[in-house]
Amino acid sequence: MAVLKANTKLSEHEIQHFYDRFKSECPSGKMNKQQFYKFYEEIMGSKMQHSDAAEYAFTMIDTNHDESIDFTEFVLFFGMEKKRDLDSRLEMMFEITDTSGDGFISYEEMVNIMQKATLVYATINFIQVSKIQKLF
Repeated sequence: MAVLKANTKLSEHEIQHFYDRFKSECPSGKMNKQQFYKFYEEIMGSKMQHSDAAEYAFTMIDTNHDESIDFTEFVLFFGMEKKRDLDSRLEMMFEITDTSGDGFISYEEMVNIMQKATLVYATINFIQVSKIQKLF
């Protein structure tokens, strides 16, 4: 709990609320792609769950690249909105971009992230913060 509070600036109550919702949707403690697509559809308010943007969002959140999202990954990603310090945001973006996990960002990784970020940016305009807040 302390690690999540420190890295997201969410309150203990907010984290507990995230956890309760996450656990009810994902009793195994892991969110697979299908579960994520359903969640993504809810926050986007449309049938875009199998879009490139949804796929990229899943990849961004799945920082350990195990094809599932655990509670910590989920909260760290969505809680990052409250995190205002630049170093934390840059570190997270580096981890997302370095898909090989070698500690370096190759030209191919940079091109990949820029292409996917463009897709997400184009669709993110449809997300309303109130929709996300209603879910949690």
